[in-house]
Amino acid sequence: MRLKEATYKAIACICMGFSVIANGANAAGQAFAFSQAEIEAAGIRLAPIQTKTADTGGELRLSGTVKPAPNAAVTVSATEEATISELLIPNLSHVKAGQVVLRIYSTAFLDAQKSYLQDQSALRLARQTLERDKLLFDEGLIAQRRLQESQNQLSLYTTAEASSRQRLKILGVSAAQMEKIVQRGQLSESIDVAAPVSGQLVAVAGRIGQKLMPGDVLLQVLKARLFELELAASVSQGNDVKPGDTVSLPGCALLGKVTGVSSMVDANSQSLLVRALLAPDTADCLRANQYVQVQVRKQVETHKTGGFEVPAGAIVNVGQQAWVFVKTDSGFLATEVKVLGSQGQTRFVEGNLVAGRSVATSGTAVLKAAWQGMGKE
Repeated sequence: MRLKEATYKAIACICMGFSVIANGANAAGQAFAFSQAEIEAAGIRLAPIQTKTADTGGELRLSGTVKPAPNAAVTVSATEEATISELLIPNLSHVKAGQVVLRIYSTAFLDAQKSYLQDQSALRLARQTLERDKLLFDEGLIAQRRLQESQNQLSLYTTAEASSRQRLKILGVSAAQMEKIVQRGQLSESIDVAAPVSGQLVAVAGRIGQKLMPGDVLLQVLKARLFELELAASVSQGNDVKPGDTVSLPGCALLGKVTGVSSMVDANSQSLLVRALLAPDTADCLRANQYVQVQVRKQVETHKTGGFEVPAGAIVNVGQQAWVFVKTDSGFLATEVKVLGSQGQTRFVEGNLVAGRSVATSGTAVLKAAWQGMGKE
């Protein structure tokens, strides 16, 4: 009690010693003297006035699933009905480009080979016919019309051969296999399905004897450790997330960026899909289809919005009015302000203030008493 009484007496003495210019709470914008010694005795602290800014930065926690990025995997699919006849390399193995992974049997392949061999034979004959007719025409033994007919036939068979060759290519037959078909002149019932790129085999068609339909996946090769995240966000979170926001996973050395936010809410989960692409070679601790919880750091967009920022402790309320005490060379200036809003311990205000000058943030009760003339004789 003695300590409290001593403190109150000290404050009262300070108040009585103030040289007050303002008289009453309505003395807006009027200064009153306050020495440095009195500031220290009253325990008054100061903080600078800052121009008000809006900061849209922040952090969200979202959960979702790891998926291979669209350009990270290469898929080979069946183009015709077929049956798996042989599996040569098991799933999850590492393969090289051109390495045969499986063989399939297809009657469409037999038909395509037959057409290709027939067109090859017809093309060969058309070339020979044109060469012969050129010699005969040069010797004057045939009319020019006969030579033109041979040229037209060669053009037709060239187109037919290219078409049948393209059909085999679509079926998955390599150029080397086509050459063997032509050289041997024999039809094969099997197609060798090879890896189109080097990487890890992450999907292989089912089992031997399984029937395949057009569009069924024959194999899929992951050519790079490039992943994306499919994250679920509430509608309010989705409104805050923007493309370009940073994604990180605590305890995992990865970094990514949000690439898009769905404009449609999932009917079942009532959530929005947020997609993020991870940077290459930063996802060693992840696996495809893994469930993760990540942090999404919103981009900081700071811009001036008008008004000022002051600490919450600087605001002094007198009735319905708000005031701050601005530091001057000889003391303080009581200045009326309008509080626009708050964020944490910061207040956004409007008033006759100057950015960079200081306001009192503690000991304001002593300043208020001095400003209102308490203790002045």
